[in-house]
Formats: sequence, structure tokens, C-alpha cells
Amino acid sequence: MRVVGGIIGLGLGLAYAFFSAYFFGAMPAGTSVAALAPIVGPLAPFLAPVLILLQVVATAIAMPLAGAMLVWLLVTLLLTWAIYAIANAIYVASAAFTASSSIPAVTPLAPPAGEQFFLGIMIGAAAGINAVFWLLAGQLPRTSFTPPYVAWNFILALTALIPFLAVVAAISLSRVYQTFVGWFGILMPYSWLATGVGLLLFIITLPIALGQSGAAALRFDFTTATVELSINLSAISGFSGGFSLGNFTFLMPGPAMQTPFNAPGLSSHETGHTLNTAVLGGAFLWVNAIDENLPGRIGRNSWGEMLAESHFPRPGFPYSPLWTA
Repeated sequence: MRVVGGIIGLGLGLAYAFFSAYFFGAMPAGTSVAALAPIVGPLAPFLAPVLILLQVVATAIAMPLAGAMLVWLLVTLLLTWAIYAIANAIYVASAAFTASSSIPAVTPLAPPAGEQFFLGIMIGAAAGINAVFWLLAGQLPRTSFTPPYVAWNFILALTALIPFLAVVAAISLSRVYQTFVGWFGILMPYSWLATGVGLLLFIITLPIALGQSGAAALRFDFTTATVELSINLSAISGFSGGFSLGNFTFLMPGPAMQTPFNAPGLSSHETGHTLNTAVLGGAFLWVNAIDENLPGRIGRNSWGEMLAESHFPRPGFPYSPLWTA
């Protein structure tokens, strides 16, 4: 069911991304399907009616760029949250959820088909958004598209297929594949809704962390292309634990919280979020962060937390088998 959801999600992601391009004014109202033909190739005749409809709707609700960006972000978060909440509810109600957190450990059960279907939709949608961004980046606003720009855009768009392969369970479970996902996640524009914030926070807090703990504060996980920074901000936040912002993870209150990257523990859990962001997008990470911190919420039972935990599951922690069976 994950593959079926992935195919549907890919179509939805492509449509949403083209709509967003019209909405932001990146694709002028006069941009024709014929003009797009060099980058969409033989799909142009099939895309024509869809693009015309998207263009009409986006033009009808057009607004200044700042407002458009805010509206787009809110709508994207709400759509993500809707799918997230449904999948979360399906999984928590399943026997697989109970089995995954059993002590002593029991044989893992197959996840429910519904949860896997919506997981596929999320993976496919993120891949579609990333692909369209790269197809159009640097090309618009234009009335025609010519080489060599088209060739480079097309090559970059193909990188979105690497995270998309996570719709196949046998592939997503491969440690080699996960390494590719972590590194190629850096190229995924949609992931930068989180990674961009992570980079900014890293630049701001790195001098503080180095002053507190020296070189021990900074680590790099080559298997997921994740930069880990350990810092003590307990006097400000009182927070103890870890959090992820794309390819940057942060541990508090310091290096004592570090665990191996390739074994169950806090560090590998946070790099699980890195993988999640690469294949599910930055909006997914923000929805996860909000959901796990809602009043009365058991954070580890949040869907995003369970997907990240599957990287290297810890005994007693529920997980959904995205990165480990």
C-alpha cells in the first residue's frame, strides 16, 4: 500500500507544486504548456488541462508575495497535519504499535495498510514538490525554455527520485540507501523548510557550544550527513534532550547526551528525523514538532517520533517500520 500511496502522492505533489508556482507568480499567467514542453516532455498533452485549471485558480486568489508565502506555509502545514493525524491514529490503534514497544521484545508485526498508504502519499508528495522546484528553478519567469538550463534542471529534478524510492519498504530498510537519502536530502528544496532554520541556529549557537565544551560539542554522522551540536542552554530553556532541524541536530545540555550514531540511542533517533525530513519534507518535521508537544500528548507516540525511532529502535519505544523492520 505504501507504493500505491506514493504514486498517488507524487501526482498530488506535482499538482500542488505547479499550483504554488502560479500562486507565487513564478509562472506568469501567460505561461503555456507548449512553453513548458522542453522540461515536461511527452507529459505536456496530459498536463495541459491540469495546468490550465491550476493557473485559473491560482490567478483568482493571487496576492502580494509576502502574504502568498504565509498562506502557502499555513495551508501546507494544515494539509500535512491532516494526513499526519490520520496515519498516526491508524497506527496507534494497531497491534503493530503495541508489539513495537513490548518489553521483552516480540516479533515485529506488519504495519497497518492504511498507515502505510498515507506514508506513501507523504513520500510521493514531497518528491513531487522537490522535482517541480528543480524543474522550474532558474527558468521562470520565461516564455520559453532552452538548453543547457533545461538539462541541468532535469538532472536536479531526478534527484527527487532518490527519496521517492522509500515507498518501497525493501529499499527504505537498506542502510546504504539511508546514507544516500541523508546526503541527497541536502538537495531537496522542500527539506530546507527545516534544514534552513537548522543552519541558521547552528551558526548562531556554534560559538557558544565550542566555548562550553570545545571540539567535543561538534560531531558529524557520515551515514546520514547530519551535523550534531551539543550545547547547554538549560538556563534559558530548561530543555534536556535532543531535536532535529533537517541535517542539523542539537543535544542539550551537552556532550553527555551523545550516543553512537549506529546504535539505539538519542543521537540515532535524531538522525532518524534527518532521514524523515529528506523523504517527507520540512513541513512534516514542523508538524511532528508541534504534535509531540501538545498538552497531554505522549510525545513518543507521535507518528513522526515513531518513524524516526525506527532508525535504531530503543527497547520500549514504539516505532513504525520505515527505517528498520
